[in-house]
Amino acid sequence: MSLRLRSAGKSAARLLLVFSCSMISGSALAQDGLRDLHELRDAIWMPGGAGGRPDATRATPVRLPDNLALRATPSWYRLTFTLPAVPAERQAVFFPGSYAHLELELNGHPLGKTGPLDAAPERGWRSTHLFAIPTEYLVAGENSLLIHAGGTGAWTFSPPRVGPLPLADAEFTRRVIATAIAPLAVGLMVALLGVFVLVLWVHRRTEPLYAYFGFASLLCGLHMAWWMLPNPPIPQPHNRILWLATYTFWVSLMTIFFVRYTGQPWRWFVRGMWTFALAGYPVLYVANHFGALSATSLTWRAIGIFAVLVGLGIVTRHAWQRRRADSVLLLVTGLCATGFGIHDWWTGQSAAGLLSRVPLVPYAGLLFVLLFGWLLAERFNLNVAELAGANDSLSARVVEKTRALEENYRQLREAERQQTILEERGRILRDMHDGLGTKLMISLRSLQRGDLDNHSAADLVRDCIDELRLTVDAYDQSDGDLAALLGNLRYRLGERLQQAGLAVEWQVTETPPVPALEGGGGRELMRIVQECLANILHHAHATRVTFATQYFQETDTVRVTVRDDGRGFAGKPERGSGGHGLANMQLRAQRLGGELSFTSDHGGTCVAIDLPTGHGSANLRTAG
Repeated sequence: MSLRLRSAGKSAARLLLVFSCSMISGSALAQDGLRDLHELRDAIWMPGGAGGRPDATRATPVRLPDNLALRATPSWYRLTFTLPAVPAERQAVFFPGSYAHLELELNGHPLGKTGPLDAAPERGWRSTHLFAIPTEYLVAGENSLLIHAGGTGAWTFSPPRVGPLPLADAEFTRRVIATAIAPLAVGLMVALLGVFVLVLWVHRRTEPLYAYFGFASLLCGLHMAWWMLPNPPIPQPHNRILWLATYTFWVSLMTIFFVRYTGQPWRWFVRGMWTFALAGYPVLYVANHFGALSATSLTWRAIGIFAVLVGLGIVTRHAWQRRRADSVLLLVTGLCATGFGIHDWWTGQSAAGLLSRVPLVPYAGLLFVLLFGWLLAERFNLNVAELAGANDSLSARVVEKTRALEENYRQLREAERQQTILEERGRILRDMHDGLGTKLMISLRSLQRGDLDNHSAADLVRDCIDELRLTVDAYDQSDGDLAALLGNLRYRLGERLQQAGLAVEWQVTETPPVPALEGGGGRELMRIVQECLANILHHAHATRVTFATQYFQETDTVRVTVRDDGRGFAGKPERGSGGHGLANMQLRAQRLGGELSFTSDHGGTCVAIDLPTGHGSANLRTAG
C-alpha cells in the first residue's frame, strides 16, 4: 500500500476516534446541560381515589423515576419546589423522557397533558415533553406540581426539571434531535447504504462481504428507524421481541463481516455468530412466556457484546499482523461501535440511565457509512492504480510489439526485395538464354562451319544487339503503357525492317493502361511481337507489316494485332527460329492473363493478343 493510503487511513482512524469520543462526551454534556435546570426527584405517590382525584390517605414517598408497572394505574405524584420570589422570566417544566402519558397541574391550575391515560404512550420524538408555565401560576414560596401518569403499557417517566423557558426549550430541542430525529435520519441513511451495497453484491456475487455488510446495514437502519416511530407498528410484545432479536441479528452480521474481512474463514466463530443471531427470536419468545423478557433481553445483549469482543480480538490480531490502513480503520470502527453498545447496555440497566442518557448505538451507523465509504474509495484507488499499471504495462508491450513488428516488417521487406532481385535476375538470365543466348549459339556454330559470309554474320550480330536492346527496354517500361512499349519496339526494329524490305504501317492508338504489362510483363508482350516479326522475316516473304491496337469497352480488353501480307500458311504453322513457336507465344500470352489468336491464308497472317485492363466490370484473369 502506498504511503498516501497509509496516511489517509491513519487520518480516518483518528477521525473515527474523535467522533466516538465526542459522542460519548456529548452524552455527558447533555446530562450536564440538564443540571442547569432544577431536577425534582423526591415525590409523593398516591393512587387514584374518589372522583378521579388522588387518594392522599394512601400517600407514599418515592424517588423518581418510579416503575409504574408496580403501581396501581393511573398514579398520582406530588412534587414541590420553592421559589424565593416569582421570577420575571417565564418558567417551564421539562421531561427528558417518558414511557407514560402525563397530565400536569401546578398549584391547582391545569398545565397540560401528553395524551389520554387509556392509550399507549408514544415514542420517538414524542417521548420528550416541555410544558410552559404561565407566570401567574407561580407563587413565592412553595409550589405544588401534581402529575397524573398512566397509559396502556405505561412504564416510567424521567424526573421533571423546572427552570427558565428559554433554557428548557433549548434542552428540549437538543434532546429531540439527539434521541429521535438524528437517529431516525441516520437509520434511513444506513438503510439506503445497505440497499446500495446489496445492489453491488447482486452484480458481484463472488463478493460475500458485500452481502454481509449490505444486509447488516439494511437491518441496522430499519432497526433504528423502527424504534423511533411514535407508535409500534406491531402489537406488543411481538414488537419488542422482534426489535430486540433484530438488533442482535444485525450486530451478528456486522461482526461476521468484520471477521471475514481479515481474509481468514474462522468457520467456528462464523457458525457461532449465525447461531446466536437466529436463536434470538425463539429465546426471547420463550423468555416472554415465562415473564422474564426484560432480564433475558439484557443478558442476551450482554452475550452479544462478549461475542463482538471476541470478533474484535480477531480483527485486532489481523490489524497487528497486516498494519494496513483498512485493517486499522476496521478495528477502530469495531471498537467505537462496541463502546457505543456497551454504553447503551450499561445505561439501560436502570430506568434513570435509560431516560437521561442519549443512546449512542444509532450513531454507530455513521461509523459504518464512513467505513464502507473509505473501503470503497480505497478499492477504487487500488483499481485505478492497478489499471494505470496495466495500461503502462500494456503500453510498454505495445511499444515492444510495435518494434518487433517493425523489425519483422523490415526483414520481410528486405527478404521480398532480395526475392524480387533473385526473380528478376532469373528472368533476365532466362531471357538472355532463350533469346540472345540462342542467337549467339546459332551464330557461333554457323561461323565455325563456314556457312556464313561477312554480311550474314553482321546481320546475326545486329539481331543479337536488337535482342539485347529490346530486353533492356522491356525492363525499363513498367507502367503498363502499351503505346510506349510498342513505340520502343518500332524504334529499335524500324531500320532493320526497312532493310528487309518491309513497309511498317502504324495504327497504334492511346489505350487504357494494362496492369499485366507492369513489372516484367512488358518483355512477355515484346517476345510475342518479336516472335511474330521473326516468322515474318524468315518465312512470310511479306512486303508490309501492320501494328494496331484497339480498346473494347464491353469486354474491357485491349487487342494488339500484328498483320502481314505474306504467303501465309495452311494447317499447323511452322516453328520459328530459336525454338520459339506458336505454343511459346500462347504460353507468354497466358502469363499476361490474355488470349492469343491467329488467322492465316494466302493473303497474309494476323496474330492478335487480347489483354485485360481491369478498369471495367467484366470478370477478367490477372497476370500470373
